[in-house]
Amino acid sequence: MNVSAAPAITGLTNQTVPVGANPVLAATVAGSPTPTLQWYLSTDGGATSNIISGATSSSYSLSNVQYSQNGYKYYLMA
Repeated sequence: MNVSAAPAITGLTNQTVPVGANPVLAATVAGSPTPTLQWYLSTDGGATSNIISGATSSSYSLSNVQYSQNGYKYYLMA
């Protein structure tokens, strides 16, 4: 008997990080069959978002965060 379960994403929270930090956004993802993942970035407060090319795992690392990124929103879709 095949049992399927809708994808569930947990563990992501809003974060405030200092300039120059290297945060890792990490989630726990469950579902059956195993869901495919894709990270998205919104630079306009969530009005629109774009795929982050190659970002298809349950975590996403940022490098050297700058003040100009204030208000950026990152989304994980399963």
